[in-house]
Amino acid sequence: MKLKRILPAVFLIFVFLAAQQAIYANSAPIYTEGYPTGEVMAIDKDCPIKVENEKLSFDLSEDKVFAGTIFGKVKASYNMVNPTNREMSVKMVFPLVSSYYYLYGDEILVAADGRKLDYEIFMGDTLDNYGRPSDGESGYDFSLDKILETISEKSYRALNFSETETGKLYRINVLPVNEERINFAVSFDHDGNKSKVLTTGFNRFERRDSYTRIAAWCYEPKTLEIFVLGQDLDFDIKVYTDGELKKPTENYTYDIKTETVELKSYLIGIAKSYLKELAGEDGEAKDYQYSDDLIYNLYARALDRAFNSNDGFSFCEDIWSCVYNAGIFALVYDVDFPANSHKTVTVSYTARATMDRRKTQGPLYTFNYIINPARNWADFGTLDIEITTSERAPYIVDSSIEFTKEKDRLYRAHLDSLPQKDLVFSVYQKEAITLADIAFANRYESLVIIFVIIVLAAMIISAVYLIKKLRVKNSGK
Repeated sequence: MKLKRILPAVFLIFVFLAAQQAIYANSAPIYTEGYPTGEVMAIDKDCPIKVENEKLSFDLSEDKVFAGTIFGKVKASYNMVNPTNREMSVKMVFPLVSSYYYLYGDEILVAADGRKLDYEIFMGDTLDNYGRPSDGESGYDFSLDKILETISEKSYRALNFSETETGKLYRINVLPVNEERINFAVSFDHDGNKSKVLTTGFNRFERRDSYTRIAAWCYEPKTLEIFVLGQDLDFDIKVYTDGELKKPTENYTYDIKTETVELKSYLIGIAKSYLKELAGEDGEAKDYQYSDDLIYNLYARALDRAFNSNDGFSFCEDIWSCVYNAGIFALVYDVDFPANSHKTVTVSYTARATMDRRKTQGPLYTFNYIINPARNWADFGTLDIEITTSERAPYIVDSSIEFTKEKDRLYRAHLDSLPQKDLVFSVYQKEAITLADIAFANRYESLVIIFVIIVLAAMIISAVYLIKKLRVKNSGK
Protein backbone atom coordinates (compact mmCIF):
# COMPACT_ATOMS: atom_id res chain seq x y z
CA MET A 1 0.00 0.00 0.00
CA LYS A 2 1.34 3.43 -0.90
CA LEU A 3 2.13 5.89 1.88
CA LYS A 4 -0.37 8.46 0.62
CA ARG A 5 -3.09 5.85 1.22
CA ILE A 6 -1.80 4.95 4.68
CA LEU A 7 -1.92 8.48 6.16
CA PRO A 8 -5.66 9.01 5.56
CA ALA A 9 -6.35 5.61 7.11
CA VAL A 10 -4.29 6.52 10.18
CA PHE A 11 -6.16 9.81 10.47
CA LEU A 12 -9.56 8.06 10.31
CA ILE A 13 -8.47 5.60 13.00
CA PHE A 14 -7.38 8.50 15.20
CA VAL A 15 -10.70 10.32 14.74
CA PHE A 16 -12.60 7.15 15.67
CA LEU A 17 -10.52 6.57 18.81
CA ALA A 18 -10.82 10.22 19.82
CA ALA A 19 -14.60 10.00 19.46
CA GLN A 20 -14.65 6.90 21.63
CA GLN A 21 -12.56 8.71 24.22
CA ALA A 22 -14.97 11.66 24.21
CA ILE A 23 -17.81 9.25 24.96
CA TYR A 24 -15.76 7.63 27.72
CA ALA A 25 -14.77 10.96 29.24
CA ASN A 26 -18.40 12.02 29.55
CA SER A 27 -19.53 8.74 31.12
CA ALA A 28 -17.93 9.17 34.56
CA PRO A 29 -16.71 11.95 36.84
CA ILE A 30 -13.00 12.66 37.07
CA TYR A 31 -13.08 14.25 40.52
CA THR A 32 -15.36 13.75 43.53
CA GLU A 33 -14.52 15.33 46.87
CA GLY A 34 -14.59 13.15 49.97
CA TYR A 35 -15.25 14.22 53.53
CA PRO A 36 -12.60 14.32 56.28
CA THR A 37 -13.34 13.37 59.87
CA GLY A 38 -11.66 14.14 63.16
CA GLU A 39 -10.84 12.65 66.54
CA VAL A 40 -13.18 12.59 69.51
CA MET A 41 -12.51 15.39 72.00
CA ALA A 42 -13.87 16.54 75.35
CA ILE A 43 -15.79 19.80 75.37
CA ASP A 44 -14.29 20.76 78.74
CA LYS A 45 -10.76 21.98 78.00
CA ASP A 46 -9.63 20.98 81.52
CA CYS A 47 -11.02 17.46 81.34
CA PRO A 48 -8.68 15.05 83.22
CA ILE A 49 -9.62 11.98 81.17
CA LYS A 50 -6.65 10.27 79.50
CA VAL A 51 -6.52 8.11 76.38
CA GLU A 52 -4.20 5.15 76.92
CA ASN A 53 -4.67 3.70 73.44
CA GLU A 54 -6.69 4.24 70.29
CA LYS A 55 -7.46 1.57 67.73
CA LEU A 56 -8.46 3.10 64.41
CA SER A 57 -9.66 0.95 61.51
CA PHE A 58 -10.74 1.62 57.94
CA ASP A 59 -12.69 -1.22 56.35
CA LEU A 60 -13.11 -0.71 52.60
CA SER A 61 -13.70 -4.38 51.83
CA GLU A 62 -17.41 -3.99 51.00
CA ASP A 63 -16.30 -2.05 47.93
CA LYS A 64 -19.26 0.28 48.38
CA VAL A 65 -19.46 2.76 45.49
CA PHE A 66 -21.84 5.68 45.18
CA ALA A 67 -21.82 9.13 43.54
CA GLY A 68 -18.52 8.52 41.80
CA THR A 69 -16.42 7.43 44.76
CA ILE A 70 -15.98 4.66 47.34
CA PHE A 71 -17.14 4.50 50.94
CA GLY A 72 -15.69 2.64 53.88
CA LYS A 73 -16.54 1.85 57.48
CA VAL A 74 -14.37 3.72 59.98
CA LYS A 75 -14.19 2.66 63.62
CA ALA A 76 -12.26 4.51 66.34
CA SER A 77 -12.05 2.80 69.75
CA TYR A 78 -10.52 4.69 72.67
CA ASN A 79 -9.32 2.99 75.84
CA MET A 80 -9.89 5.82 78.33
CA VAL A 81 -9.15 6.20 82.00
CA ASN A 82 -10.50 8.47 84.72
CA PRO A 83 -7.48 8.93 87.02
CA THR A 84 -9.41 10.94 89.63
CA ASN A 85 -11.18 9.83 92.82
CA ARG A 86 -14.52 11.27 91.71
CA GLU A 87 -17.27 10.20 89.35
CA MET A 88 -17.45 12.20 86.14
CA SER A 89 -19.90 12.73 83.32
CA VAL A 90 -17.86 13.84 80.32
CA LYS A 91 -19.45 15.57 77.37
CA MET A 92 -17.64 14.55 74.20
CA VAL A 93 -17.83 15.78 70.63
CA PHE A 94 -16.94 14.03 67.40
CA PRO A 95 -16.44 16.47 64.46
CA LEU A 96 -16.70 15.61 60.79
CA VAL A 97 -17.33 17.21 57.41
CA SER A 98 -20.37 15.76 55.71
CA SER A 99 -23.76 16.66 54.27
CA TYR A 100 -27.29 15.89 55.41
CA TYR A 101 -27.67 13.45 52.55
CA TYR A 102 -24.69 11.31 53.55
CA LEU A 103 -25.10 11.54 57.33
CA TYR A 104 -27.37 8.58 58.04
CA GLY A 105 -28.25 7.83 61.63
CA ASP A 106 -28.30 4.08 60.95
CA GLU A 107 -24.66 4.22 59.82
CA ILE A 108 -23.38 6.00 62.95
CA LEU A 109 -22.73 4.21 66.23
CA VAL A 110 -21.49 5.76 69.47
CA ALA A 111 -20.94 3.33 72.35
CA ALA A 112 -19.24 3.02 75.75
CA ASP A 113 -18.13 -0.47 76.80
CA GLY A 114 -20.39 -1.87 74.09
CA ARG A 115 -23.49 0.05 75.24
CA LYS A 116 -25.03 2.30 72.61
CA LEU A 117 -25.13 5.98 73.54
CA ASP A 118 -27.57 8.62 72.41
CA TYR A 119 -26.12 11.65 70.66
CA GLU A 120 -27.20 14.97 69.23
CA ILE A 121 -26.16 16.26 65.81
CA PHE A 122 -25.20 19.91 65.38
CA MET A 123 -24.16 21.72 62.22
CA GLY A 124 -21.87 24.72 62.00
CA ASP A 125 -20.49 26.50 58.97
CA THR A 126 -21.36 25.34 55.47
CA LEU A 127 -18.45 24.94 53.07
CA ASP A 128 -19.82 26.51 49.92
CA ASN A 129 -16.85 25.75 47.67
CA TYR A 130 -16.19 22.30 49.04
CA GLY A 131 -15.63 19.67 46.38
CA ARG A 132 -14.30 21.92 43.62
CA PRO A 133 -10.82 20.75 42.64
CA SER A 134 -9.92 24.20 41.29
CA ASP A 135 -10.34 25.69 44.75
CA GLY A 136 -7.55 23.64 46.30
CA GLU A 137 -7.79 22.39 49.87
CA SER A 138 -11.13 23.09 51.52
CA GLY A 139 -11.10 25.30 54.59
CA TYR A 140 -12.41 23.10 57.39
CA ASP A 141 -11.47 23.82 60.99
CA PHE A 142 -11.59 21.10 63.63
CA SER A 143 -10.20 23.16 66.49
CA LEU A 144 -12.04 22.84 69.80
CA ASP A 145 -12.96 26.54 69.81
CA LYS A 146 -14.52 26.19 66.35
CA ILE A 147 -16.51 23.13 67.36
CA LEU A 148 -17.75 24.85 70.54
CA GLU A 149 -18.88 27.76 68.40
CA THR A 150 -20.64 25.30 66.11
CA ILE A 151 -22.61 23.48 68.80
CA SER A 152 -23.63 26.66 70.61
CA GLU A 153 -25.60 27.92 67.58
CA LYS A 154 -29.32 27.45 68.21
CA SER A 155 -31.14 29.24 65.39
CA TYR A 156 -30.02 30.75 62.13
CA ARG A 157 -30.54 34.52 62.05
CA ALA A 158 -31.78 35.44 58.60
CA LEU A 159 -31.65 38.82 56.92
CA ASN A 160 -34.96 38.42 55.09
CA PHE A 161 -37.24 36.92 57.75
CA SER A 162 -37.48 35.92 61.39
CA GLU A 163 -37.84 32.45 62.88
CA THR A 164 -41.28 33.17 64.36
CA GLU A 165 -42.63 35.12 61.37
CA THR A 166 -45.93 33.96 59.90
CA GLY A 167 -46.98 34.04 56.27
CA LYS A 168 -49.99 33.30 54.09
CA LEU A 169 -50.00 29.93 52.37
CA TYR A 170 -51.98 29.52 49.14
CA ARG A 171 -52.63 25.87 48.33
CA ILE A 172 -53.91 25.49 44.74
CA ASN A 173 -55.47 22.19 43.66
CA VAL A 174 -55.43 21.97 39.85
CA LEU A 175 -57.51 19.45 37.93
CA PRO A 176 -57.31 19.05 34.13
CA VAL A 177 -60.73 17.96 32.83
CA ASN A 178 -59.45 15.71 30.07
CA GLU A 179 -56.20 14.13 28.87
CA GLU A 180 -54.96 17.44 27.50
CA ARG A 181 -51.99 18.74 29.45
CA ILE A 182 -52.27 22.30 30.70
CA ASN A 183 -49.79 25.00 31.66
CA PHE A 184 -51.12 26.65 34.82
CA ALA A 185 -49.82 30.25 35.07
CA VAL A 186 -50.02 32.70 37.97
CA SER A 187 -48.96 36.34 37.55
CA PHE A 188 -48.62 39.06 40.18
CA ASP A 189 -46.83 42.32 40.99
CA HIS A 190 -43.95 41.65 43.35
CA ASP A 191 -41.71 44.03 45.29
CA GLY A 192 -38.95 42.02 46.95
CA ASN A 193 -38.57 44.65 49.67
CA LYS A 194 -42.19 44.25 50.73
CA SER A 195 -42.95 40.58 50.05
CA LYS A 196 -41.01 37.35 50.04
CA VAL A 197 -42.38 34.46 47.95
CA LEU A 198 -41.62 30.74 48.22
CA THR A 199 -43.34 28.38 45.75
CA THR A 200 -43.70 24.61 45.41
CA GLY A 201 -44.55 22.70 42.23
CA PHE A 202 -43.93 25.49 39.73
CA ASN A 203 -41.22 25.10 37.08
CA ARG A 204 -41.33 28.41 35.20
CA PHE A 205 -40.36 31.88 36.40
CA GLU A 206 -40.21 35.18 34.56
CA ARG A 207 -39.94 38.78 35.75
CA ARG A 208 -40.12 42.19 34.11
CA ASP A 209 -39.62 44.93 36.69
CA SER A 210 -42.28 44.15 39.30
CA TYR A 211 -44.37 41.94 36.98
CA THR A 212 -43.79 38.30 37.88
CA ARG A 213 -45.23 35.14 36.34
CA ILE A 214 -44.81 31.54 37.40
CA ALA A 215 -46.24 28.43 35.71
CA ALA A 216 -46.43 24.66 36.05
CA TRP A 217 -47.29 21.89 33.59
CA CYS A 218 -50.16 19.74 34.88
CA TYR A 219 -50.79 16.36 33.27
CA GLU A 220 -53.02 15.12 36.09
CA PRO A 221 -54.41 16.49 39.38
CA LYS A 222 -51.65 18.50 41.04
CA THR A 223 -51.25 20.62 44.18
CA LEU A 224 -49.24 23.85 43.89
CA GLU A 225 -48.24 26.10 46.78
CA ILE A 226 -47.37 29.78 47.11
CA PHE A 227 -46.13 30.97 50.52
CA VAL A 228 -46.06 34.75 50.99
CA LEU A 229 -44.20 36.60 53.74
CA GLY A 230 -44.91 40.29 54.28
CA GLN A 231 -47.32 42.21 52.09
CA ASP A 232 -50.00 40.03 50.50
CA LEU A 233 -50.23 39.60 46.71
CA ASP A 234 -53.04 39.68 44.14
CA PHE A 235 -52.90 36.73 41.76
CA ASP A 236 -54.06 36.62 38.14
CA ILE A 237 -54.55 33.01 37.00
CA LYS A 238 -54.62 31.91 33.36
CA VAL A 239 -54.22 28.48 31.82
CA TYR A 240 -52.66 27.52 28.48
CA THR A 241 -51.91 24.45 26.41
CA ASP A 242 -48.49 25.53 25.10
CA GLY A 243 -45.08 26.32 26.56
CA GLU A 244 -45.08 29.90 25.21
CA LEU A 245 -48.29 30.68 27.18
CA LYS A 246 -50.10 31.95 24.10
CA LYS A 247 -52.87 29.36 23.62
CA PRO A 248 -55.46 29.72 26.40
CA THR A 249 -57.79 26.88 27.38
CA GLU A 250 -60.80 26.36 29.63
CA ASN A 251 -60.33 22.62 30.06
CA TYR A 252 -59.45 22.78 33.75
CA THR A 253 -60.80 23.43 37.23
CA TYR A 254 -59.01 24.56 40.37
CA ASP A 255 -59.65 25.67 43.92
CA ILE A 256 -57.54 27.74 46.30
CA LYS A 257 -57.34 27.30 50.06
CA THR A 258 -55.46 29.75 52.27
CA GLU A 259 -54.13 29.59 55.80
CA THR A 260 -51.75 31.47 58.05
CA VAL A 261 -48.61 29.39 58.74
CA GLU A 262 -45.45 29.98 60.76
CA LEU A 263 -42.40 30.03 58.50
CA LYS A 264 -40.34 27.73 60.72
CA SER A 265 -42.98 24.99 60.82
CA TYR A 266 -43.55 25.32 57.07
CA LEU A 267 -39.85 24.96 56.25
CA ILE A 268 -39.49 22.00 58.58
CA GLY A 269 -42.54 20.36 57.01
CA ILE A 270 -41.34 20.61 53.40
CA ALA A 271 -37.83 19.58 54.45
CA LYS A 272 -39.06 16.44 56.21
CA SER A 273 -41.16 15.53 53.17
CA TYR A 274 -38.09 15.81 50.96
CA LEU A 275 -35.88 13.87 53.41
CA LYS A 276 -38.54 11.17 53.49
CA GLU A 277 -38.30 10.88 49.71
CA LEU A 278 -34.51 10.66 49.95
CA ALA A 279 -34.78 8.00 52.62
CA GLY A 280 -36.29 5.62 50.09
CA GLU A 281 -33.74 6.18 47.31
CA ASP A 282 -31.92 3.12 45.95
CA GLY A 283 -34.38 0.89 47.75
CA GLU A 284 -32.70 1.50 51.10
CA ALA A 285 -34.43 3.05 54.10
CA LYS A 286 -32.19 5.76 55.55
CA ASP A 287 -32.51 7.02 59.09
CA TYR A 288 -32.01 10.80 59.15
CA GLN A 289 -31.81 11.62 62.86
CA TYR A 290 -32.08 15.38 62.70
CA SER A 291 -33.75 17.69 65.17
CA ASP A 292 -36.28 20.25 64.01
CA ASP A 293 -33.86 23.04 64.93
CA LEU A 294 -31.14 21.48 62.80
CA ILE A 295 -33.48 21.13 59.81
CA TYR A 296 -34.69 24.70 60.19
CA ASN A 297 -31.13 26.07 60.34
CA LEU A 298 -30.22 24.27 57.11
CA TYR A 299 -33.26 25.36 55.12
CA ALA A 300 -33.48 28.85 56.62
CA ARG A 301 -29.88 29.50 55.55
CA ALA A 302 -30.61 28.23 52.02
CA LEU A 303 -33.84 30.26 51.75
CA ASP A 304 -32.16 33.42 53.02
CA ARG A 305 -29.49 33.11 50.34
CA ALA A 306 -32.10 32.43 47.66
CA PHE A 307 -34.06 35.54 48.63
CA ASN A 308 -30.86 37.60 48.51
CA SER A 309 -29.90 36.40 45.05
CA ASN A 310 -33.37 36.54 43.46
CA ASP A 311 -34.98 39.66 44.96
CA GLY A 312 -37.22 37.94 47.47
CA PHE A 313 -38.32 34.94 45.37
CA SER A 314 -37.46 31.25 45.58
CA PHE A 315 -38.66 27.87 44.39
CA CYS A 316 -38.74 25.17 47.10
CA GLU A 317 -37.10 22.93 44.53
CA ASP A 318 -34.07 25.27 44.54
CA ILE A 319 -33.46 25.12 48.28
CA TRP A 320 -34.06 21.36 48.58
CA SER A 321 -30.59 20.75 47.13
CA CYS A 322 -29.00 22.18 50.29
CA VAL A 323 -29.09 18.66 51.77
CA TYR A 324 -26.12 17.88 49.50
CA ASN A 325 -24.02 20.86 50.64
CA ALA A 326 -20.97 20.09 52.77
CA GLY A 327 -20.72 21.48 56.27
CA ILE A 328 -19.00 20.94 59.61
CA PHE A 329 -21.08 18.59 61.78
CA ALA A 330 -20.61 17.62 65.42
CA LEU A 331 -21.93 14.55 67.24
CA VAL A 332 -22.29 15.38 70.94
CA TYR A 333 -22.84 12.75 73.66
CA ASP A 334 -22.16 12.07 77.37
CA VAL A 335 -20.00 9.31 78.87
CA ASP A 336 -20.15 8.50 82.58
CA PHE A 337 -16.92 7.47 84.32
CA PRO A 338 -16.84 6.03 87.84
CA ALA A 339 -13.86 7.08 89.99
CA ASN A 340 -10.54 5.51 88.93
CA SER A 341 -12.15 3.60 86.08
CA HIS A 342 -11.43 2.53 82.52
CA LYS A 343 -13.88 2.69 79.64
CA THR A 344 -13.75 1.90 75.94
CA VAL A 345 -15.52 4.56 73.90
CA THR A 346 -16.23 3.69 70.27
CA VAL A 347 -17.39 5.77 67.34
CA SER A 348 -18.09 4.12 63.99
CA TYR A 349 -19.44 5.68 60.83
CA THR A 350 -19.22 5.60 57.03
CA ALA A 351 -16.48 7.70 55.42
CA ARG A 352 -16.40 8.96 51.85
CA ALA A 353 -13.17 9.04 49.83
CA THR A 354 -12.01 11.73 47.45
CA MET A 355 -11.91 10.22 43.96
CA ASP A 356 -9.42 11.77 41.57
CA ARG A 357 -8.49 10.48 38.13
CA ARG A 358 -7.21 13.74 36.67
CA LYS A 359 -3.59 12.60 36.84
CA THR A 360 -3.80 8.81 36.79
CA GLN A 361 -5.21 6.27 34.36
CA GLY A 362 -7.47 4.77 37.03
CA PRO A 363 -9.26 6.49 39.93
CA LEU A 364 -7.16 7.36 42.98
CA TYR A 365 -9.17 7.20 46.25
CA THR A 366 -7.98 9.29 49.20
CA PHE A 367 -9.19 9.29 52.82
CA ASN A 368 -8.49 12.15 55.22
CA TYR A 369 -8.57 11.71 59.01
CA ILE A 370 -7.86 14.74 61.21
CA ILE A 371 -5.82 13.59 64.23
CA ASN A 372 -5.05 16.97 65.85
CA PRO A 373 -8.23 17.14 68.00
CA ALA A 374 -6.92 14.19 70.03
CA ARG A 375 -4.32 16.51 71.55
CA ASN A 376 -7.09 18.07 73.65
CA TRP A 377 -7.12 15.10 76.04
CA ALA A 378 -5.10 15.30 79.25
CA ASP A 379 -2.79 12.65 77.80
CA PHE A 380 -2.73 10.41 74.75
CA GLY A 381 -0.85 7.13 74.55
CA THR A 382 -0.42 4.79 71.59
CA LEU A 383 -2.23 4.65 68.28
CA ASP A 384 -2.84 1.49 66.25
CA ILE A 385 -4.24 1.79 62.72
CA GLU A 386 -5.55 -0.97 60.48
CA ILE A 387 -6.68 -0.55 56.87
CA THR A 388 -8.48 -3.26 54.92
CA THR A 389 -8.60 -2.29 51.27
CA SER A 390 -11.10 -3.25 48.56
CA GLU A 391 -10.75 -5.40 45.46
CA ARG A 392 -11.35 -2.27 43.37
CA ALA A 393 -8.34 -0.48 44.88
CA PRO A 394 -6.32 -3.05 46.88
CA TYR A 395 -3.04 -1.10 47.29
CA ILE A 396 -2.01 1.84 49.45
CA VAL A 397 0.16 3.92 47.15
CA ASP A 398 0.60 7.00 49.30
CA SER A 399 0.23 7.77 53.01
CA SER A 400 1.29 10.38 55.57
CA ILE A 401 2.00 7.49 57.98
CA GLU A 402 4.14 4.47 57.16
CA PHE A 403 2.16 1.23 57.01
CA THR A 404 3.30 -2.40 56.97
CA LYS A 405 1.56 -4.71 54.54
CA GLU A 406 0.59 -7.73 56.66
CA LYS A 407 -1.04 -9.63 53.79
CA ASP A 408 -3.05 -8.93 50.66
CA ARG A 409 -5.33 -5.94 51.27
CA LEU A 410 -4.38 -5.59 54.95
CA TYR A 411 -2.11 -2.79 56.23
CA ARG A 412 -1.17 -1.92 59.82
CA ALA A 413 0.73 0.80 61.66
CA HIS A 414 1.67 1.27 65.34
CA LEU A 415 2.64 4.65 66.78
CA ASP A 416 3.88 5.27 70.32
CA SER A 417 2.40 8.76 70.25
CA LEU A 418 0.25 10.99 68.09
CA PRO A 419 1.82 11.76 64.71
CA GLN A 420 2.69 15.34 63.83
CA LYS A 421 0.68 15.13 60.62
CA ASP A 422 -2.94 14.14 60.10
CA LEU A 423 -3.63 10.80 58.45
CA VAL A 424 -4.05 10.95 54.69
CA PHE A 425 -3.79 7.80 52.60
CA SER A 426 -4.61 6.88 49.00
CA VAL A 427 -5.55 3.52 47.52
CA TYR A 428 -5.21 2.52 43.89
CA GLN A 429 -5.86 -0.37 41.50
CA LYS A 430 -2.12 -1.06 41.10
CA GLU A 431 0.69 -1.46 43.59
CA ALA A 432 2.35 1.70 42.32
CA ILE A 433 1.44 4.62 40.10
CA THR A 434 3.60 4.15 37.02
CA LEU A 435 4.67 6.58 34.34
CA ALA A 436 2.21 4.84 32.03
CA ASP A 437 -0.63 5.59 34.48
CA ILE A 438 0.33 9.24 34.50
CA ALA A 439 0.95 9.42 30.76
CA PHE A 440 -2.42 7.88 29.95
CA ALA A 441 -4.40 9.82 32.57
CA ASN A 442 -5.98 11.89 29.83
CA ARG A 443 -6.57 9.41 27.04
CA TYR A 444 -7.56 12.08 24.56
CA GLU A 445 -4.24 13.87 25.00
CA SER A 446 -2.47 10.51 24.83
CA LEU A 447 -4.15 9.73 21.52
CA VAL A 448 -3.05 13.09 20.17
CA ILE A 449 0.53 12.31 21.19
CA ILE A 450 0.33 8.86 19.61
CA PHE A 451 -1.15 10.34 16.44
CA VAL A 452 1.62 12.95 16.24
CA ILE A 453 4.25 10.22 16.72
CA ILE A 454 2.66 8.11 13.98
CA VAL A 455 2.50 11.06 11.58
CA LEU A 456 6.13 12.02 12.31
CA ALA A 457 7.20 8.40 11.83
CA ALA A 458 5.27 8.24 8.56
CA MET A 459 6.89 11.49 7.40
CA ILE A 460 10.35 10.16 8.24
CA ILE A 461 9.67 6.89 6.43
CA SER A 462 8.29 8.85 3.50
CA ALA A 463 11.39 11.07 3.41
CA VAL A 464 13.72 8.06 3.57
CA TYR A 465 11.71 6.35 0.85
CA LEU A 466 11.88 9.43 -1.42
CA ILE A 467 15.61 9.89 -0.80
CA LYS A 468 16.28 6.27 -1.72
CA LYS A 469 14.09 6.57 -4.78
CA LEU A 470 15.97 9.69 -5.93
CA ARG A 471 19.32 7.97 -5.37
CA VAL A 472 18.24 4.98 -7.42
CA LYS A 473 16.96 7.27 -10.14
CA ASN A 474 20.17 9.35 -10.16
CA SER A 475 22.39 6.29 -10.14
CA GLY A 476 20.64 5.00 -13.25
CA LYS A 477 21.44 8.08 -15.27
